Amino acid sequence: MAVQTMPSGGLCRRVFAAALGIGAILAAQGALGAPVKAATSAPVIRTHPMIPATSPVGPAESPENTGVPGFQTTKNWSGYAQTGGVYQSITGCWAVPSVTPGTSVPAYSSAWIGIDGDGNGDLIQTGTEQDWSSSTGQAPFAANYFAWWEILPYTATPIPMSITPGDQMCASIGEIGTSGQWTISLTNETSGGTFSTQQPYAGPADSAEWIVEAPFATDGSYNCGPCTLASYGLTTFSQATEDGADPELTPTNGLEMDQPLGTVVSIPSDPDSYGNGFSLAYGSAQPLPPTNIPGGGYTLDAYGGVHNFGDAPPVSATAYWPGWQIATSIAMDPCDTSGQYSGWVMDGFGGLHPFAAGGTPMPAIPAITGYWPGWTIANDFVAFCITVGGVQHAAGCVLDGFGGLHPWADSSAVIGDVPCNGTGYWPNWDIATKIAVVPGHDYGYVMDGFGGLHPFNGAPFYAPSGYWPGWTIARGIVATATGGYTVDGFGGIHPFGNAPAITPSGYWPNWDIVRGIAVAYGGTGTYTLDAFGGVHAAGGATPVSAGGYFPNQAVVIEIVSAP
Repeated sequence: MAVQTMPSGGLCRRVFAAALGIGAILAAQGALGAPVKAATSAPVIRTHPMIPATSPVGPAESPENTGVPGFQTTKNWSGYAQTGGVYQSITGCWAVPSVTPGTSVPAYSSAWIGIDGDGNGDLIQTGTEQDWSSSTGQAPFAANYFAWWEILPYTATPIPMSITPGDQMCASIGEIGTSGQWTISLTNETSGGTFSTQQPYAGPADSAEWIVEAPFATDGSYNCGPCTLASYGLTTFSQATEDGADPELTPTNGLEMDQPLGTVVSIPSDPDSYGNGFSLAYGSAQPLPPTNIPGGGYTLDAYGGVHNFGDAPPVSATAYWPGWQIATSIAMDPCDTSGQYSGWVMDGFGGLHPFAAGGTPMPAIPAITGYWPGWTIANDFVAFCITVGGVQHAAGCVLDGFGGLHPWADSSAVIGDVPCNGTGYWPNWDIATKIAVVPGHDYGYVMDGFGGLHPFNGAPFYAPSGYWPGWTIARGIVATATGGYTVDGFGGIHPFGNAPAITPSGYWPNWDIVRGIAVAYGGTGTYTLDAFGGVHAAGGATPVSAGGYFPNQAVVIEIVSAP
């Protein structure tokens, strides 16, 4: 079976948003991306559907919760599980925990996300293993870490990916349309390792989970199940989504693990303030929920849908074209005051269409000077604030494919005051692809499809660090006070000016799948966007969840950050 790396959300707080899963675990699965290595002497792992405390499987336990009120007690799962729907996708991120000695027998822990297994015997999942074990099942034991994917009733298939404690893992599982084919993807956001496989799966998909489990295992001559849980310390799950939206977890979704009767060995925190993340601790002391760090923005799909990510609120749009991929660009209103979220979506003809979050006034329909009905030549636009007669106005420039810049403004009375003076123009050649403005100013850069940079309105000239003459692989640009960044279709991030270098967290060599880049609000790091809607934090940006994710549907085209 051919295996292709799949973008997964760069993710740690509100997450990346929705997903990408049996089929015969008969073929070894490959991976592209950073060099990877499988763990040696890996045990045979088989996870198990959730075993309630009242189940005859395993040692007898009381159904009474012995930890936190509202949590359900199980024999093998701890974390959070959602039921009551039919789930077509799930995403989530977690930090690989570090296991420590603590038992005289082998001990195991599996951290994973999955669909099914809570109330049924099916399960599709991917995760990491953190074990205190040996190849013989006998002492001496050592810590053992590896990644895997699994579809019951088969055992877990190891993923050839280097895993070490502290690595930030992000995963997605989702059905491709209604085909019964599912994509399972796992990314090591720390090392850059990526893996993806497509498999048939026919489970009912009526639960979604983010779990640390005591699995069933075979290590040499040693067999157990549920096994003794390894002493894994603490881990945090973040950027959880189901069907592209935050799961809105509550304590009633929580699961604690008892080994044996009345002894809590793994317990989650309450959900974080967004309801899409939590911490998990070994032992009976409940940890505090993770702290949410501000950061977010919006992505745009080709039909005009505007999708929030991170802590940006959802918005209402004034235009949407279902079935017609005509939307091309998005920009925030730079004249918004603190706590306001609004802007415009541009269609391929040059029309600008307002959107706004609840509580923010809807922007005016702008006056425009460049509009070509029936001709999709409007490639991008920027917005900046101008002051005319002591009054602030939202204004900007529309970029056509030949490099022409066309003023727009929130009032026709001031459109003559809008500067749009470019330095690159290629008549009859649709090669000018993107434009970016320096925050707080009315100048910036046009990018051509090869990665060339062309200042407008007097911006300083900077030579690009990524330039591919004759190859239209440059996909996005963002400007900063000291330069900026371009991104190529594979995910490479290229600084210009005095912007510091950033190592991408999502990179897919030879796969033209990246569509845009934005600087995280506040100037720390960047977010890159893949065409499925995954948002990948790099350079210190806060990992976030994405609200619009369409696995295997390359329909997401642009990204913008927001306060």
